[in-house]
Amino acid sequence: MEVAKFGKRNEANTDWEYVYEIPKVYEQDEDFDLIADRSRTAGGLLRQDVIAIKKSWTFKTRPLTYSEAYDFVNFLIGEMFAVGDFWTDEFGLESSTIEAYVSPNIKITRVAFARDGHWYADGRELTVTVEER
Repeated sequence: MEVAKFGKRNEANTDWEYVYEIPKVYEQDEDFDLIADRSRTAGGLLRQDVIAIKKSWTFKTRPLTYSEAYDFVNFLIGEMFAVGDFWTDEFGLESSTIEAYVSPNIKITRVAFARDGHWYADGRELTVTVEER
């Protein structure tokens, strides 16, 4: 099941020019980022001037083989973590994307695991954060 994708949609927004699925997602967290100036007045009253509210998503993967993990990481490095089109299944149709960045602070954890009768001593789990532009 596809949960989240990152890449570039074509000009007509009818298909992906290139895309990479965030592999084997099992956990997804969402956060809101308040773009604002916030402080207390001399009287102690909280005041804020809000410009925008942006979202970020953090995805954790199940164990991946070394090549599955680094295919995705190397894709992002090749793109230099530039802005791209982001889609998650909660958006509905794949044409419903937003511009976003994948944070270069990807957590890569080495794990050993078994899949389909094979043992992988050099597996990886990824924690990836996508931030709305």
